[in-house]
Amino acid sequence: MKMTFRLMEILAMTTCTALAQSTWVGDTAIDDNWGNAANWKGVPVTGNQNLTIQTGTSTDKPIIFNQPGTMLSFKASTFASTEGSEGHLVIRAGTIEFASGSTTIGGAGNGSIVIGNGGVLRKMNGSFGLGSAAQGHGVVTVQPGGLLEFTNQNSVATIGNLGRGIINVHGGAMKIVGGQRINVGTAAEGTGTIDIRGGLITAHDASSLQQIRIGFISFQPNSGSGNGCVSGYGTIDMRSSGGTGVGGFLLGGSVTGDGMSIDGIVHDATLDIRALRTDVNESGIAVANNIPGTTHFGWYTRNQGAVRLTPIVSAVSASDLYWGCDNITGAAKWTVGAASTVPVNSAYLRRSTPTNSVTLQISLLDPTRTTTAGELAPLPRNTTSQRFLNIWQIDATSGVLSIDRFYQRYDEGWNTVNTPGRGSALLGFLRWDEAAQQWIDLTAHTTIDTQNYLVNLNVAAPLVIAEGESAFIALAASIPGTLFFFK
Repeated sequence: MKMTFRLMEILAMTTCTALAQSTWVGDTAIDDNWGNAANWKGVPVTGNQNLTIQTGTSTDKPIIFNQPGTMLSFKASTFASTEGSEGHLVIRAGTIEFASGSTTIGGAGNGSIVIGNGGVLRKMNGSFGLGSAAQGHGVVTVQPGGLLEFTNQNSVATIGNLGRGIINVHGGAMKIVGGQRINVGTAAEGTGTIDIRGGLITAHDASSLQQIRIGFISFQPNSGSGNGCVSGYGTIDMRSSGGTGVGGFLLGGSVTGDGMSIDGIVHDATLDIRALRTDVNESGIAVANNIPGTTHFGWYTRNQGAVRLTPIVSAVSASDLYWGCDNITGAAKWTVGAASTVPVNSAYLRRSTPTNSVTLQISLLDPTRTTTAGELAPLPRNTTSQRFLNIWQIDATSGVLSIDRFYQRYDEGWNTVNTPGRGSALLGFLRWDEAAQQWIDLTAHTTIDTQNYLVNLNVAAPLVIAEGESAFIALAASIPGTLFFFK
């Protein structure tokens, strides 16, 4: 009798395990319909079970979920976890929710989810990984009208660990709620990317800390040099739903304002990043502090792009202002022998007369642009014989700004003075004179610190930006291959 009861118990456990699993066994080349029960092994995919998609799909022929008004909730979910496997899904309409357990898209195989207009992918509790193993490639793409939502309570989503992970926000939206951390590129062996092209990424919980961490190894806040990047144009607003809160943007990799659209058309476009970490600085940007000089750590622009960060609100007595770097160690990072960990294209400004409060909007512009950040007005053209590497736009939206120092961390690859055939030297800064309608050469007031990769502007007569006005400062270099004198 005891053996009979034990056998029944084992059978019951086995049955429950089987009922908790749905595995795709169909072939999308023949039938790509999610709703066809013949395409699944195990229980019908009505939710509340584990989900596995490993075979019978491809990027060209994914499974199609098209169920308007339907919401299906799953537990542990796996898309292409083994080497050589394929797992691909398109959510055309309706909601798929990964409510608990781990979610792996492209573990050691090739996995993807596309969220179309009217589709929602929601991740709740448990881990979330794209490109987890060395051969893994995981991609989630949010198209216009689609929504990717993270609602994990104090959990971590890893985009690119040992493999390659990508989130494409291509006109759609990504929402981060409830203490979620999004780690992008967390190991030196893999790569993680958030590619935003006209999309919107937002934080939505003022009571919790939501973070996007770019290139932080092992999730340590001061351990950078992981292969993480953000690129494109659109808005990343980490200030929570009410415009305040504790959302953060932590930089240990690269951020690039890129004006190329998904169909390959280059146009003026701005990557607008808003964050709020009052324990770090006014712009809410924290950075890794132990990264050696590198061309993969910092702020960049290309293809007529721009990067614009949270406005800097300065107190009356504040003299030191920072863009794209934290102020935990203050001006010490910008002195000789201490600047190697400052992100490329971050900046330090010193107010000459800090007698009033001031609000600044500072943007880094690609020199090929034709309009200012936000595409609001024409940008002064380069009419000089020098090559512009980037242009700084400084808007005094409130108060008068007067500066006598402007320092920029440059990319060491730009100063190729000793490179045969394409040698180019940094020359220094120029500023736009609106009244004279010309660029004024400030290279006589500029020094190039090649040890710490700094371009330092020091002027006796301060540069004054009136309230409501904009200033433009360009970093110039010689034309590659021409003769020059290097100071």
